[in-house]
Amino acid sequence: MNPTTQSNGSPKMPLRAPLWIAVYVVAMSAFESLVPEAAVALWRAPLVAALSLALVIALRKRDAFAFYGFVRPRPGALRAALYGLPLVALATVNLWHGVTLRYGPLETAAYVAAMVGVGFLEETIFRGLLLKELLRRSERLAVIVSSVTFGLGHIVNLLSGAATLDTAAQVVYAIAVGFMLSVFVLRVGSILPCVAFHALFNSLSAFGVEGSDRDSLVVAGAITLLALAYAVRLWRMPRRDPRN
Repeated sequence: MNPTTQSNGSPKMPLRAPLWIAVYVVAMSAFESLVPEAAVALWRAPLVAALSLALVIALRKRDAFAFYGFVRPRPGALRAALYGLPLVALATVNLWHGVTLRYGPLETAAYVAAMVGVGFLEETIFRGLLLKELLRRSERLAVIVSSVTFGLGHIVNLLSGAATLDTAAQVVYAIAVGFMLSVFVLRVGSILPCVAFHALFNSLSAFGVEGSDRDSLVVAGAITLLALAYAVRLWRMPRRDPRN
């Protein structure tokens, strides 16, 4: 047995989700407030890379990658989950209004790199650390709290000048998406598809045409309904012990 883990495979010193949530939110909020808007797309990537590296080092030090879901999905469960195809459909929503190049080549590369890092960070923190921490109490509590916390975290977008209505819609659909991804991890046994979905979802926003306020609300409603419908499908799948 690795000296950094217990007999049940969990790390002796688990990563504390509230601490990582605080570090992530404060760091990103400070960045958005201090960096000029024109430079955000270019300079977000180094910050996200630094946070991601710190989290990777912490996971490796505790030999905790497998414990937090960085394993292959269980084949039977993945098949029952429709191979995650609803995730693929939802990942394309930023392209529903059309395709364009919103930034220059360098800014686009930096933006995509940052969004891949954000996908890794947010999934590891909310569907890895927080979900595992709450599972010690109950599966239902873990899903609800991790989903709501993830959704409410998007309120900080107001600090970067986002419109109140857009932010409210984003909070609602983020809660629904968080619920879907939390149940996916529990039923399929892997966080990797969630990281890929989150990274793709965010990255494609660099190539999407912005719709009107009405269009954005329609898309937010569609995301919410699709995510909740898939979450219900996943919830009804055969269960395994979520603490393992």
